[in-house]
This record gives sequence, structure tokens and C-alpha cells, in this order.
Amino acid sequence: MKRRTRIEKLAESFRRGFDLPAGGLSATAGITLTGNTQAVIEGCLGVLEYGSEQLAFNTGTLTVRLRGAELTIVSFQCGIVTVNGTITAVEFGT
Repeated sequence: MKRRTRIEKLAESFRRGFDLPAGGLSATAGITLTGNTQAVIEGCLGVLEYGSEQLAFNTGTLTVRLRGAELTIVSFQCGIVTVNGTITAVEFGT
């Protein structure tokens, strides 16, 4: 049986105190699509590829790639990137 570290115990206490779902404090990326014209990626660590037809982002555990037309990064702050354009595909890789 694995012993839980002090940080894991603290995170669990915090999660329960704020009624967050299990895994709610994980370091995974979150992606929100608004139609096919906007994507918001949370947990972004950096831009790997930048072009008007293809963008790729490092989220630590995954690479998130957006394909489309007239893609532009309109905001990148605190690990949250917002992309506008016509999005035709979202791909995930390692």
C-alpha cells in the first residue's frame, strides 16, 4: 500500500473543502471549444508550432494540435491560451 505524502493529503483536504471533483487539482489540460471558431486551452506550457493553418501546444503530458484556417493566438496568459479562427480538427499526441 502506498503512503500518501503530506502534499497529497493537503490537496485532498482542499479538494473536499471546496467540493471539487476527484482529479480536480490535476495537472491536465482543459479545452473549451466555442463552435468551430474559438478554442481555449488551459494548462498550456508553451507554443510548439505556430501557423495560420496549424498550431501545437505543450500541456506537459500531451501535445494539443489545432488545424484549420486563419488561426491566431489572441491571448496567452497564466497558462491559458485563446485561439480564434476556423477550427477543423483537434488532435492529441504525446
